[in-house]
Amino acid sequence: MKVYCAFARPALLYAAKTWVPAERLLAGCHHRTLRYMSKVRWKDRITNEEVRRRSGMKKLERRLRKIRLRWFGNVKHRDENNILRVRWSWRWKVECQ
Repeated sequence: MKVYCAFARPALLYAAKTWVPAERLLAGCHHRTLRYMSKVRWKDRITNEEVRRRSGMKKLERRLRKIRLRWFGNVKHRDENNILRVRWSWRWKVECQ
C-alpha cells in the first residue's frame, strides 16, 4: 500500500487537474488496483467501499478535488495578463451567461 501511495497514485493523478471527463476512468483504475493488491476478485461481490475500508484508502475523487482546488488557487493568484488567468476568466464569463 505504501508503494502504491508513493509511486502509482501520483503517476495516475499526474496532470489530472485538467482532466474533467476522465474522473470516472481514474476512479475505476484506482479501484481495480486496490482490488488487485487486496486479492479481491469481482466474483467475490465486495463493494468498492468495502475494498477501500479494508485497504485504509479514501476515495480518489477527494484527492483529485484537492489537486484541482490547489491548481485553481495558483491560476487565480497569477498576474492578470497571464495566459492561464485570461483564458480562465474568459471561459468563466462565457459559461455563466
